[in-house]
Amino acid sequence: MEEEEEDYGPGKFTTAVVLIVALVLALSVGAVLALNLTPIYCTKNCGGGQIQGITVKLPSGVGTQTNNLNFDPATITVVIGKNNTISWVDQDSIPHTVTSLPGAPSSFDSGPVRQGSIFTQTFTVAGTYSYDCTFHPAWMKGTIIVKAASP
Repeated sequence: MEEEEEDYGPGKFTTAVVLIVALVLALSVGAVLALNLTPIYCTKNCGGGQIQGITVKLPSGVGTQTNNLNFDPATITVVIGKNNTISWVDQDSIPHTVTSLPGAPSSFDSGPVRQGSIFTQTFTVAGTYSYDCTFHPAWMKGTIIVKAASP
């Protein structure tokens, strides 16, 4: 009995190439989508490693609720034109944000700030700003009271 040989004619070859191209294309699209979902880390007012004005620490361990930590200090009072620039320094091993809550006189959002990075914001509108970490809003909360400069 003679074995039959597989026919790898043009039809089967074309089908195999089309399947391989489709697989590569699907993987490429998946990679692009994955890149678009990757968080962007502090790209605005990051301070370039320079601390300006008042410093607020995000202490090591603040990302774990049971550690009973918060922004340090959690409440700050500043005066426009005097000490109205604040730098937040992430000392924790995970990213955090510094994000104003609705109702603030103006809004700000650091985006994710990595360990060792600094987010700096200068306040120019008087009022009370409540803010939190969008990753840990249940316990990472802060308040900034911005006062107008005395005439």
